[in-house]
Amino acid sequence: MHPMQRVSNPILPLLPLISDHHVDALTLAGTREEVAAHLTRLLNGGIDAVIIRPISGYSISVEDTIAAFGTMWPTIAPG
Repeated sequence: MHPMQRVSNPILPLLPLISDHHVDALTLAGTREEVAAHLTRLLNGGIDAVIIRPISGYSISVEDTIAAFGTMWPTIAPG
């Protein structure tokens, strides 16, 4: 059973309606290189602001995610 199925959540029936395209359009996830490439594509596509709301994972804390983004951000070179 998926962990999300263990709790009563009115959003669960909507999950099948959320495609990978939706997730890709609204999130940054992956390796530093993947995140940098995705962010560069978004910036080149015209976004002018980025809001980071990190979440912890199985092997990384919120603080680690913030630190990793902080070292990756200066390498972004939209063009």
